Amino acid sequence: MHRIVNLPLVFLLATIVVVPVVRAAGSEPAEDEVIVRSTAIKPPGTTARIPRKEMIERGAVNIGEVLQTELGAEVQLGPKDGATLQLGGFDEKSTQVTIEGIPILESYSGFIDLSLFPVGLFSSIELERGIVSVTAGPNTQGGVLTLRLGNRCRRPRLEAFALTGKLHDGRPLDWRGAVSGCAPVGRWTFLGAADLLSSDGYVVSGDLVQTRQNAAYHEDGGWRDGSGQEKRAVTAVVRREFSGALSVTGLFAFLQAPRQVPVHSRAGFKRIWTMTFYDSLVAGLSARWQARGPGAARDAQAVLFWHHHKDQLDDWEDLTYTRLTTNPAAFFQSSAYVNDSLGGFGEVGLSFFQRQKLTLGLRYQLQIHESTEKPVPAPGETAEWGRHNELVNHLATLSAENVWRLGNWRLVQGVAGSVLQLVSREIRHTEYDVDDRPMPAVEARLLAERRLGRDFTLSAGVGHKVRYPVFKELFSNRVGGNPDLDPEKALMSEAGFESRRLFHPSLTASSRLFYNRVNGLIDKWGDSYENLGDALLAGVESELIWRPDARVGTFVRHRFLHARDLERDRRLQNRAPHRLVAGLRLTLPRGISAGVEADYRSRKLVEYYDLDDGQYHTADSEGRTLLHARIRYDHRFRAGFTGWLMLSGRNLLDAHYEDGSFEPRPGRELWFTVGADL
Repeated sequence: MHRIVNLPLVFLLATIVVVPVVRAAGSEPAEDEVIVRSTAIKPPGTTARIPRKEMIERGAVNIGEVLQTELGAEVQLGPKDGATLQLGGFDEKSTQVTIEGIPILESYSGFIDLSLFPVGLFSSIELERGIVSVTAGPNTQGGVLTLRLGNRCRRPRLEAFALTGKLHDGRPLDWRGAVSGCAPVGRWTFLGAADLLSSDGYVVSGDLVQTRQNAAYHEDGGWRDGSGQEKRAVTAVVRREFSGALSVTGLFAFLQAPRQVPVHSRAGFKRIWTMTFYDSLVAGLSARWQARGPGAARDAQAVLFWHHHKDQLDDWEDLTYTRLTTNPAAFFQSSAYVNDSLGGFGEVGLSFFQRQKLTLGLRYQLQIHESTEKPVPAPGETAEWGRHNELVNHLATLSAENVWRLGNWRLVQGVAGSVLQLVSREIRHTEYDVDDRPMPAVEARLLAERRLGRDFTLSAGVGHKVRYPVFKELFSNRVGGNPDLDPEKALMSEAGFESRRLFHPSLTASSRLFYNRVNGLIDKWGDSYENLGDALLAGVESELIWRPDARVGTFVRHRFLHARDLERDRRLQNRAPHRLVAGLRLTLPRGISAGVEADYRSRKLVEYYDLDDGQYHTADSEGRTLLHARIRYDHRFRAGFTGWLMLSGRNLLDAHYEDGSFEPRPGRELWFTVGADL
């Protein structure tokens, strides 16, 4: 039996290597930012807000890259799923992702490709970890990521930037441009953004050789054949204020990212998949009301949302990419998927006593998945598109959470009941025998926070959170799927502290100790998903930042994670025990700024498929250290706008990114960015 040895000692030592919890907590928000002051308690060490300026200064071009060095965040990368977010050692499906509270997760897989969202779209992002509010709904064991579009626009604004990079044979492989802006017209506010990426591919790390995962890589690095892609995104937001107490917001987003999955070897023959990976429409309507006078009702919110997603997968046999396969080992030559997620939620805040608030919420979501395919035809014949299957389910949640502020104490009590029900499943127009009984579950949390003076805060909490299986887990990977999967149920506990002044006014620290016992953790081993009998996810996450003055800032972030399948006495896959990130940022005279970051991850357990024996195996991947750096120049023109230039590099030591994934990340990358704020 494996245990955490001297965990309290590990916790105390980890506080020595610990950037404050909410990075801009003491500063005023920019005019285009929206900051939602939730009455729900957020324990120290669990919430980070990153404004757009900092996202760009990090050299990031999409949200996935922004989060790669955040505390507690593990960004998983792959050719089909893109950049997905893992928090607290839980699965990517355990993190809720929203745009201004509007859920955008794809209903079939349960997560979203964060590389599709350029930083120019958003005023800020908020990442909340730990035992989050029960009013956020189920499937939040890892946390909640909220992408903020901004709403305060007192004057017209326009921001644009363009970048190019990934040099190969003396030319850049990538070109990207984004423009965003806002304009006020009376009580109306209009916001919009557009983004375009054109990529010829990427260069693989030089130390990467033909791997046991059986993908066709260059043995000495080089250009990754077939890795070209294009991405497009357009977002429009309109907001109307009514007498200052009521505001209504409409959101529309179009995201498209055709993607070529590179050649790989499987079942004895070569294949390339040309995939329209992401073609989505996201629409939402939100209404917020804030009380202006006395009364029990303090605020209310109502949201309607719809996410329509489709993709298509075409199977080709030879390397010319021009001839459809007739290989009998291929079951289909093309397949297409359509997913819809629609629903809404409402919340109302009630106050019956001084410094108290009760929030009641109701959520409903309907999810539909349909797939069609073209089977492999006989020689000389043409196959027609045929119906493959249809899945439908719905999810409903009723929640209540109360917050008390008693002197230096803040107490939170929350409870929620949810039910997921699979309504139907059809395969080729035939009803499939499936258990459609409801899956009920209860969530709860109890948190306490105590302020000690002005600069020190302690917190502790316990909770019970639930994650329901998604369509991909219930019905994929084998004939008949895995329809007997049960929801994950996690008993969670945590304790933490935050110090705004640790031994010195310029030193800030935070740390969080967590211990989560999960029953029925859904994990994938080999070709099928299954519930584990019992699993443990425990560890500590800590941050330390030193700002001696406005020109210099340095930080260290450390995470220790103990993740184990207790039923089979083995480690859980793709969870690195140690993560250490250190960085330095400088603001120099004449508008020059610079930064450097080092990112270390220890070894982790990965799974691979061996064609020689046709079996799945596990092995330890290698640890890795990545080095990123950037330098930026800002210039204020007399015409009233600011222009900036930035040179940034990622993975400057050319270390391999991921061993054990289907496709590794690129090698050394150099980027040049030019932008302007009008």
